[in-house]
Amino acid sequence: MRLNMRPTRRQSGASLIEVLITLVLIAIALLGMLSLQSASLRYRAGASVRYSIVDAATDLSERIRANASGLGEGSDFNAYLAALSVQPPAAPAKDCSKVVCDGNEYAAWDVAQWWTLLTTQLPGAGVASWTSPDVSAAAGTIPAGFVSYRLELYWKDPSTSDVSVGCSKVATDYFITLPGFDARGVTCATITLRP
Repeated sequence: MRLNMRPTRRQSGASLIEVLITLVLIAIALLGMLSLQSASLRYRAGASVRYSIVDAATDLSERIRANASGLGEGSDFNAYLAALSVQPPAAPAKDCSKVVCDGNEYAAWDVAQWWTLLTTQLPGAGVASWTSPDVSAAAGTIPAGFVSYRLELYWKDPSTSDVSVGCSKVATDYFITLPGFDARGVTCATITLRP
């Protein structure tokens, strides 16, 4: 008796199911890498903004240091506090790059120049509060023994959609006064300047 044996063929190539499973696994891996890349770009943009904020604070500190006569030492008036109490700062009466100015005029010009640079580098940025670390002084006044400034800057952070991250109550109260201001994605940083 002879058995009818068919010759067995070995499978060559891949079946459609194996190809589909491979494609699904590759798609999942690509989506994971795309998500990681997106988060990386978002956090990189946030770091760039933070660098610009620190650069702006350093610039303002150097401007204050260079104009000691605008600090109002020995008096109750500080031209830098007065200039930053209005946002955006009022246009200075004189262009101190072309004419001689006294310390107060130079402080107003400094703040206007600094504000222009800040808002050019970071549209939507601003100063939420500007005080002494020891005393909440009224804008434009200088408490006795005043040796430093506390500057709270805010900006729109592309890496978050939270509301007023790191902002003080003074800052959040200030945001309410801005018409049409959306506090989502706003981040604050408090920087102490010691000119």
